[in-house]
Amino acid sequence: MLDLLMRLPKFDPNKATQKTFVARIIERKVSKLIRHRTCEMRDHRREVCSLNERLEAENGATVELSETIALEERDRMTGRRSRSAQEDWEFAQDMAATLARLPENLRRLCELLQRGTISDAACEMGVPRTTLNDHVKKLRVIFENADLRDYL
Repeated sequence: MLDLLMRLPKFDPNKATQKTFVARIIERKVSKLIRHRTCEMRDHRREVCSLNERLEAENGATVELSETIALEERDRMTGRRSRSAQEDWEFAQDMAATLARLPENLRRLCELLQRGTISDAACEMGVPRTTLNDHVKKLRVIFENADLRDYL
């Protein structure tokens, strides 16, 4: 009804009757609602159960269903790839070395961006957000040159 009321001022009697105009608005709105409700990502028929559903393990403890999915399967479904413990360690070493070489202002910006947004960092550092956007571009170049592009 709200959609119809918002579109009513656009009614042009030279193009159609008011009855036709109203019918078309309603038909399109219903069509959009059906398409929205049945699109694959929202289709309730796809959901067999919730990943938050609690299951009883063999030892009597309860776990969420999401905890029972192997990392490889989760990664396959989400299109991601988990790093091994060795890759995580190497990343941490590379990141620490790269951060140590940064000027103090860029290092502080990195720390702030780990906890919040560019706007938050700009407020805390007392500089305009546009200035930090330039700093972020510099950081991207530095991280790319350090072969840390995958982590940007």
